[in-house]
Amino acid sequence: MQDGLGRCHEVRGRQVIFQRAPAADKKTPVVVEVGLKPSPQQTLGRNVDRSRMGMEMIQETLALTADPDRRHVQRIERGTANPGIAVLARLKMALACTWEDLMGK
Repeated sequence: MQDGLGRCHEVRGRQVIFQRAPAADKKTPVVVEVGLKPSPQQTLGRNVDRSRMGMEMIQETLALTADPDRRHVQRIERGTANPGIAVLARLKMALACTWEDLMGK
């Protein structure tokens, strides 16, 4: 793996940031930070929660509007549920957001 100063690589689902070693051997990269990338479910959950809170909506109201059970909304926001496309479409409509807002960063 070739690398320059401060570049980021993905290694087995982890983001690894390399930095050149301060020693005489300046070609040897040193790992300075390793972190897990969030799963798609965790990203979705964070985005649903952020959108819901931005609308000052409680989970129960979202559940009534989008039609999943309140407990399912909780699991989605925690990132432990894997909702189907129909549930995602109803959440998107209830939150008045785009697909990118729902599934993006």
